[in-house]
Amino acid sequence: MSQVRSLEDLAELGRKVCAVEPVLLEGKYSFTKDREVYLRATFVRRLDLEVRMQAWVASRVSADMLLSRLSHRCRLGERVQWPQHFPVQIVDSDYNVALLNNVFLYFPFGAGLRSEEEQHIFGFELVAVSIRIFNEVHIPALEIIGSKNAKALVEERLSKRLEEVVCLYSLLHEMCHRVGVWRVIPSKDKSLCISGKNLAIVGELWADLQLVENAKEFPELMLFIFLNRIFWYARKGYSVNVQHGDLNSDNDAWGGVYLWVRLRDAGALSINQVTGKLDFELDAMADVFSACYWELEELGASCLAAGAEGDALVNQWKLSVLSGALEQQVLPFELQGIYALCRGVPESFH
Repeated sequence: MSQVRSLEDLAELGRKVCAVEPVLLEGKYSFTKDREVYLRATFVRRLDLEVRMQAWVASRVSADMLLSRLSHRCRLGERVQWPQHFPVQIVDSDYNVALLNNVFLYFPFGAGLRSEEEQHIFGFELVAVSIRIFNEVHIPALEIIGSKNAKALVEERLSKRLEEVVCLYSLLHEMCHRVGVWRVIPSKDKSLCISGKNLAIVGELWADLQLVENAKEFPELMLFIFLNRIFWYARKGYSVNVQHGDLNSDNDAWGGVYLWVRLRDAGALSINQVTGKLDFELDAMADVFSACYWELEELGASCLAAGAEGDALVNQWKLSVLSGALEQQVLPFELQGIYALCRGVPESFH
């Protein structure tokens, strides 16, 4: 199989990856950040990584406990299952910039198809992309602007188990997209009257915040989210537009800046007035992530109650977080200064 043209093809692709068979994809596919790009690549499921990740989880909490916590948060009483989201390695491919800058390929969207049936809903996590972002973006950025404490914390918590963190994060993130008022898998909450753009912003934030709220045994996940949001997504476009970057066009960028504002306002992030170095503490960050989770929970309840006016509530909320009119919101001045110091750090890979 190379081109997935039908739901039958997609089901067969899912069967192959479940059976740990190499799969060749050739044709036009869509990533979340790059649509309908020509792709020729062979993917192999990383069963070894799945085993290591499962052992790491079991060392701190039972997998059933994680599932139970999320299932209790389902509005309609549905039971959450581990998603069919597979860490993969690309063993052969033609050059394509999309494979360098996207961390996952999600179906049925990736094949341009629609379905709410579970056999058609699965994803490939491109683990090597996240590893490269960590090594070539996060670490160099921290070398420039991070305090000794911040750099030591990242080294201690992430460097030795980064693949397991990526794998667990990707699974829980997809799982959290299925739970609560801001869910988007297998479909959105039909009673929520929200534009696609606003749902994309809040839905991605919600998945990350809900993940951290329900997996507190793994502070590494929160740290990983913070680094990705601040140094990868929120920095996109800064070299072209220092005031806005991609803030007004990319949902993940907006979410990253939101986290910066909330963490900074609460004092969980500090900038040394003499050295200019950024410092942070995990416990303080965890309190802010939890507060943000409940903030979005409350926003969701208000949007449900508001009916057709729900989208207006989200817009008002966005205006309360960042300065500037809608579609013209501005990066916080402090963040602009940090990004200016990181100009030599890649914003994307080519």
